Amino acid sequence: MDIIAVVQEMVVGGFKSIFGIAIIVFPLMVVLEIIKDLKLFDKVSFLTKPISRLFNISDEAGMPILTGLIFGITYGAGAIIQSAREGAMNERDLYVVNTFLVLCHGIFEDTILFAAVGANIYIILIFRVFTAVAITFLISRFVKENQAVAKTTFSDFKG
Repeated sequence: MDIIAVVQEMVVGGFKSIFGIAIIVFPLMVVLEIIKDLKLFDKVSFLTKPISRLFNISDEAGMPILTGLIFGITYGAGAIIQSAREGAMNERDLYVVNTFLVLCHGIFEDTILFAAVGANIYIILIFRVFTAVAITFLISRFVKENQAVAKTTFSDFKG
C-alpha cells in the first residue's frame, strides 16, 4: 500500500467535502443575512402560533424557536437572550424553548449539510423534528407555569 497515495486521497477527498459544504453554506448565510436585515421574521410571526399553542408557551417564545430552527443555535440563542432581557418570556418559556432548540436547531442548514455528504435527508429531518416535538411536548406538560426552572441559569440573562 502506497502511503503517499493514501495521504493524497485523504487531502483531495477532504477538500472536495469542504468545497461541497462551502457551496451550500456561503449562499445560505447570505440569504439568511438578507432575511434578517429585511426583518422578514416579523412578517411571518403567525407561523409560530401553532408551536406556541402546542408547547403551551407565550406567543413571544415562538420567534426564538423559528429563529433557532432556521439560523441555527447561535442565532437562536441570541434571540432567546434578547427575549429574556426584554422580559418577553418567563422562565418556563425559556426552558421549553431551550429544550426544543437543543434537540432541533438549524434544521434546514444541518439537513442540507448532511445531504452534501450523502445522508438521507428525509430520515434525518423526520427523526429530528419528531423527537424534538415529542420530548418538548412532554416536558412542557410537566413544567408548571409558576415553577422556577433552572433559575440560576436564566436569571443571568435578565439584566
